[in-house]
Amino acid sequence: MYDRLKFLGYLTAAVGSGFVNDPAVLLMMLLFVFLLVKDRAALLKRAFLPYLLFGVVVTVLYGFMEGVDAEFLLLFNLRLFLLLFLGLWVASSVNFFMILPKKAATALHLAFSLIREYRNDFEEFWMAVRSRWAKESFFYWIKALKSMGFKFLQKSLYSSEEITLGMRSRGFLDD
Repeated sequence: MYDRLKFLGYLTAAVGSGFVNDPAVLLMMLLFVFLLVKDRAALLKRAFLPYLLFGVVVTVLYGFMEGVDAEFLLLFNLRLFLLLFLGLWVASSVNFFMILPKKAATALHLAFSLIREYRNDFEEFWMAVRSRWAKESFFYWIKALKSMGFKFLQKSLYSSEEITLGMRSRGFLDD
């Protein structure tokens, strides 16, 4: 129940932050979230690098344009950091399998298992490629990406039939 309240609060704050055009209100929302979160230092550390990679780059690029208001940039950065911090907090503290309906939780479980399987295949593929290369070049890299793309495409096509049959037998697809 507490996870569901957290998730609904996240959705409300995410949608509500889009309607707020006052930097003071966004800053108060951000401070409220900071006070609400227990492990702020870890979340700040995790949120800082993506913010630097995206927020600062976009801000600098907007800074080169003529006629960009400084208040807009402040609103953009506050809203971006608020959404990033909220998203990381909810993703790390909410058990999505418990708050979603049964069919959606099963589909989420299927997606997570496929992501893990593809990530393991990707890591194994690159370990095999690196162990066989005598020299690294762009041509070998493109050739390896092409082989990996074909492998993942073939795996997706072959496993989709089995997944569809399994989901149909469990009543997910009412065709």
